Amino acid sequence: MISQEDIRQIQSLLENARTIFVMVTSDPSIDQLASAVAIHQALQTAGKDARLYSPEIPRDDFDLEGADAIKTEVGNQNLTISFDYSEEAVDKVSYHIGEETNKFYLTIKPKKGAEPLSTDSVEFAYTGAEADLVFVIGAVQLESLEQLYFGYENLYRDTPVVSINSFPATYGTVKLSTSGAGSMSEMVAKIIQDLGITLNSEAATNLLRGIDWATDSFQSFTATAETFEMAAALMRSGARRIKPQDQLMREPVEISGFKDEEELPQSAQEITVQAEKRREPLDREIQSKQRKSERKDKKSQRGGLDFQPSKDVSSK
Repeated sequence: MISQEDIRQIQSLLENARTIFVMVTSDPSIDQLASAVAIHQALQTAGKDARLYSPEIPRDDFDLEGADAIKTEVGNQNLTISFDYSEEAVDKVSYHIGEETNKFYLTIKPKKGAEPLSTDSVEFAYTGAEADLVFVIGAVQLESLEQLYFGYENLYRDTPVVSINSFPATYGTVKLSTSGAGSMSEMVAKIIQDLGITLNSEAATNLLRGIDWATDSFQSFTATAETFEMAAALMRSGARRIKPQDQLMREPVEISGFKDEEELPQSAQEITVQAEKRREPLDREIQSKQRKSERKDKKSQRGGLDFQPSKDVSSK
């Protein structure tokens, strides 16, 4: 859970931070993604230069406001110009800014008698990642961030990190665990509330969506009195409750008649249609047996073709 010391420490880090990265793992749950997107939105509302990253673009059927801000690469801070170097090729490097053109000019002067630098060998690339604070959501370890971590180890070593997980993390300047809360979104909402940051309606809607999903529409035993109180607070902040259409993604769905190796349909409508198709042959077989049974019963009644009079009835 969150202690007041955790909140004070995060407040101190935020005061000194301008550029903040929010990282979420690839293939996150709706609860995790809603938490990350809402933190990003809240930080922007607080006037911070917040940036949202994930190793992969999440599935678009999560339908979270602001998820389209996610980027998959962090190395885009510095423009780097490179070229094949030899000692004779470079005598002096200088730059100037054209007052009329408002352009930046970089001049590479070769040594006397040497060939000028070939434009074919000049390459341009974006490199480097610098931040004042990093939030990491739902990562078991930093390596889970894949290309957002590898090659940028110094970023996580030299920058304060706030880790938010459903378990006690092994990394981070501030380590927050959601144990005891109904969902990660509920805890993130509490953090933002305690930090005194105003939630806009989009962030509040995302957090309510995460709580709704994690608690199975508030039917789970993990939903506590605090969960309902937080949901009410989010709705007062403008949150809209969205009917969850993603409950099928929570756990594998077992439907009679589907084979393990077949891919289950993604929507309730598809499940209904396919299940009905698979049930039709069984229904026909049951109906056929019922008709046979009815014919047999009819033959056994008086007046039926197979009716046999009892022995005590005489025939003339």
